[in-house]
Amino acid sequence: MSKTFTIDGWELEGGGQIFRICVGLATILNLKIKFINIRGKRRKKYGLRPQTLAGLRLVQEICNAEITGDTIGSQSVTFTPNKITSGEFFCDPLTAGSISLLTQISIPVILFGPSNFQLILKGGTHVNYSPPIHDVKNVLLPILSRFGAKLDLEIEKYGFNPKGGGQVLLTSKPIERLYAIQMVQQGVITKFTGISYSSGNVKAEVSEKLAILFTRRLKQEFGIKIPISIKVVHLKKDQAIGNGCGICVYAHTSTDCILSTFGIGKKHVSSKDVVNEAADRLFEDIKSGTCLDRHHQDQVILFMALAQGVSKIKVNKITSHTETAIHFVRKLTGVNFPIEEIQGSFIISCEGLGFCNKFNLNTNINKKQNN
Repeated sequence: MSKTFTIDGWELEGGGQIFRICVGLATILNLKIKFINIRGKRRKKYGLRPQTLAGLRLVQEICNAEITGDTIGSQSVTFTPNKITSGEFFCDPLTAGSISLLTQISIPVILFGPSNFQLILKGGTHVNYSPPIHDVKNVLLPILSRFGAKLDLEIEKYGFNPKGGGQVLLTSKPIERLYAIQMVQQGVITKFTGISYSSGNVKAEVSEKLAILFTRRLKQEFGIKIPISIKVVHLKKDQAIGNGCGICVYAHTSTDCILSTFGIGKKHVSSKDVVNEAADRLFEDIKSGTCLDRHHQDQVILFMALAQGVSKIKVNKITSHTETAIHFVRKLTGVNFPIEEIQGSFIISCEGLGFCNKFNLNTNINKKQNN
């Protein structure tokens, strides 16, 4: 670990994604990182925020990392990982910071531990500027299972702005390695599923209306033959903290692709506008033939780099988050991501490292059985 990698958070997309990707990879690959200009392009709130710092300290606890600069607002951090230890860990940013983003920094790490993990993650489950936790459960985890990951997620309590207070249980079983995936054929739509939710002072009629309006848009676009099942829930006091509403919808295809969209209710924004914006995004992704929607293409880049074999994914447009992920993953791993344009779509390829878990999993399993 003699070399120190310098990661400039001002480059490309310039947000917290850079920090999450590089902390995860550094822990797995045992790399020392010096971060500068953290979240440099977030003008009003640059530097470490409570959620970013909470994620860093979670990984620090998991791998007993040595850290400097770990304070709110800090733009410079050094991170030196040590040995990963499995077990039960707790993380709470004490804000409505996104739990989904906490999973992004922690999932790569817990896949390659010596034994099982249980992470209790608190914060916001459905908040602005991040994917809802249902997307992690219903889209990201199924994609990662195709790589060979063994993960599960349970939503124990919903949390909304401004208090947060949501809680999620993320569990994992260790794997020897990840294996390349091929997601280049969208197939045909076989069904739509989803959830429409409301909480607190937001009346149950709002979640019902969101589901009705979205179902109507789906039938107008795709007809009445494709099954549609959008669950409507009004959360009780013991199920959620705060007031909120929104909708998450998933298009399932014959090749096991799952394309997602979501809308989060806001003051002075009508239910119709929330639905139309979310529906338009989903319809654009479906018509493009993409195999990963715009919210998830960047999230698989790290796993493509670690996997054994050549992965290929088909996307509609390469987002700035994906360009950023490719840049920093390439910098830390040395792997390349050739991109081929085919009839307006793009195939992103990667021959991965074939990274192997450093722990002898068979020995650990035998020890547990003997105990």
